[in-house]
Amino acid sequence: MLVDPFELYARTNLFAQLLAACPCENPEGLIELVRRVDLAPNPAVLAEDTRLAEEIARSYRQLCQGLGQVQLTLASPDRLVGKPEAFAVGVPRWLVVEVHNATTEPLTLGASFTASSPDPSALVPLPPQKTVPFLVKATVYDPSQTQLTLTLSGGSTPQERSFTLPITVRQPAQIRGILDGPGKVTVHCADGTLRVASPPGGTNTLSEKATLTARPPGTYRLPFFYSEGMFTLEVPPGPTRVCFERGFECTPHVRALDLKPGETRTVHLATRRFANLRREGWISGDTHVHWVKNHWSENEDLRLLKLVQQAEDIQVVNNLILKHRNGTSQVFLAPSQFPIGPIRSLSDPTWHVEMGQEYRNEGLYGHMVFLNLKQLIEPVSTGPGILGEGALDWPLNRTAILEARRQGGLSIEAHQLPFEQPANLIDGLTDSLDQLDPEVYYKVLDCGFRLPLTNGSDHPARTVGAARCYVRCDGPFTYAGWIEGIRRARTFTTSGPLLGLTVNGRGIGDEVRVGSGDRVVVHATCRSRHPIGRFQIVSNHTVLAERVTQATQATLTATVPATESRWVVCRAARGDQWNCVLAPDVAHTSAVYLLVNHQPIFRPEAARYFADHLYRHREVVKNRGRFANERQRQAALKVVQDAALAYERLIKEHQNK
Repeated sequence: MLVDPFELYARTNLFAQLLAACPCENPEGLIELVRRVDLAPNPAVLAEDTRLAEEIARSYRQLCQGLGQVQLTLASPDRLVGKPEAFAVGVPRWLVVEVHNATTEPLTLGASFTASSPDPSALVPLPPQKTVPFLVKATVYDPSQTQLTLTLSGGSTPQERSFTLPITVRQPAQIRGILDGPGKVTVHCADGTLRVASPPGGTNTLSEKATLTARPPGTYRLPFFYSEGMFTLEVPPGPTRVCFERGFECTPHVRALDLKPGETRTVHLATRRFANLRREGWISGDTHVHWVKNHWSENEDLRLLKLVQQAEDIQVVNNLILKHRNGTSQVFLAPSQFPIGPIRSLSDPTWHVEMGQEYRNEGLYGHMVFLNLKQLIEPVSTGPGILGEGALDWPLNRTAILEARRQGGLSIEAHQLPFEQPANLIDGLTDSLDQLDPEVYYKVLDCGFRLPLTNGSDHPARTVGAARCYVRCDGPFTYAGWIEGIRRARTFTTSGPLLGLTVNGRGIGDEVRVGSGDRVVVHATCRSRHPIGRFQIVSNHTVLAERVTQATQATLTATVPATESRWVVCRAARGDQWNCVLAPDVAHTSAVYLLVNHQPIFRPEAARYFADHLYRHREVVKNRGRFANERQRQAALKVVQDAALAYERLIKEHQNK
């Protein structure tokens, strides 16, 4: 059965409105649904995507059940269906108003509650026999009010129609929260809405994020708020759930309340640590933070970074300077609170904040994260994609990488491997891989490269620590030891679960040497605040062991045949996504390397994949690169060509063995 694309567009438009208007549960899931509809090449493709339609329908039903729904049928006569809705004095709430056009005339409509503080929706087209949902906000200030007037207005007949909705009005309740330290608080209210306290510092940096989708308005409200230890919040009376969280190693503290009208309830909340990875030698960190306001060009208050770092329980934060521009003209350098190196005032034996750098070229060379630098590497960014018309794609990224190496810095490939980065791999210029899809990581391992996965949030695109890495360190924690742990590939990345992996007792990043027929035992562990979902051991693209569970702790053991050399990883996810920067509750380890009879790990198809990519990329550099002269152009082309040929040589070398 074909799906109605109009319905998918209308419902995901409602999702986008909701994300911008108020906090809601699972914003990442709604953002993904909006993105998938936006990226569909045409309505015909959407019409055949029944799985997407089912996911959108399920989310829409949950939304209507949570917020409340009013249904209008425009016909002759018009008909309104909606139960009495409860309002708390002075507390805004949102309702879904679903309007069905049963007439033969196309309409253009907006909706608002006119007997309260109105917040009219945008005008949208409503063809005959179609249905459009509106997100409509209302605030009631008169405790004696018994009804709201819902007004439909538009640019075609009818000009305006009004309907009355019976309501009940009660006094609000108040929650006073006392926490055992900094953390995140989520409040689920009786009217199906999440509500948040005013953000610390009065800035929307801590309450809004970019949707990263094609459809405006482009931002979404976070479903939680940060608190240093105390908060006060007005909510509707009735069943209310308060959840207090701190990082990935603590069990959330959830309190179910039944609040009476006018009541003030004091709630004490404390998290309980179910894991202490620091004691086990694992130190959490975010490799990729820009501590700036949401418009990127202005530094954010470092006192707020300290609050967020402790609330997220993330021990290392790398605050990266970048060069970018607003619109078409203003080029800025931010964040710039301190020069490169540690921020002493925010660092101690428990917490560390380091100023690093993101070196960027858009379209030809990619983005690099440089950590553990001694000074800023100029020019910070290159190319017209970042600096505007007239800027050159020069110098090459590898010039900056070599300078970072000279300073003792770490060079991390950011945002997948879409441009010249495979050349950096084959030339030994890469120390780690950020935000990389596992299937591409496996190709890296197939080529014999022993590189770790790391991860960062790219704040303010995401909240600090939303994706992070854990690094195994020897001895007491130091930033230098954390950097060395990355160099040794002793890492796992996560947006929730905590992983452990050994092969014959050796850990992540290690090499295990065996002979043919030797016994090889792989053991993996997973601990999580939330139900785990799928937990797997993967080696050479094959799932060796899997457990699907709703438990919060799980173990896996697999016996591996010692017939070929292999890489071994483990991973966990609640859904279908294995990249933790793209979804919550996902984790993935770096590899353990198992060598049988000293044979290297190599698969020619992986090297062919990167060689072919570089051949295609050479044409991009040739046709789109901006250079001052032909010498620069030929130097850039030679890097790509030489790297592609290096992959070709790898293939031939292994064919001749």
